Amino acid sequence: MQHFSKLPRLSAIACLSGLLLTQCDSGYTVYQVSSSNMVEEVGTCDNGSGNIDSTRTGGTAVIYDGLDGVVYLDYLGLVLEGAETDVGYEFTGSTVMYMDFGDGNIEDRVNYSVSITTDGKIITGTSVADRTVNCIGTCTAFNPETCKTTATFVGREVDAEIEHQI
Repeated sequence: MQHFSKLPRLSAIACLSGLLLTQCDSGYTVYQVSSSNMVEEVGTCDNGSGNIDSTRTGGTAVIYDGLDGVVYLDYLGLVLEGAETDVGYEFTGSTVMYMDFGDGNIEDRVNYSVSITTDGKIITGTSVADRTVNCIGTCTAFNPETCKTTATFVGREVDAEIEHQI
């Protein structure tokens, strides 16, 4: 969403060209989004420390309604569940991967959170990736990692034709 192999940008984007979204009596809104690079706040993640990049990531985010009041944010093929708030939206999700390591297992967990504030057709917000890498069992010569990275973004609602497929 290359996404967390080195914890690059977490921006609310998806591919606009060829974007397909099935809509079953639900609403959706499409935004053109510009996101900053991820900034490591805490920890020791290998995210290219020392590199300087002042460019921004641009793309498209889709927010759509689901069942029972659940709202979804779709970007980079990663979909987070959330809810509408008084000022916009809050989305969360996590990924967990396990790898064998001697007599133990390495757990690589990333918790995502995205806060979006809406102001008419404009959105602003913050995306956070909180990563922990731990050993479960006995992992000789293993060093746990923890880090938290944050990016900010701004976007504008756009009119987009979304192809519906059955």
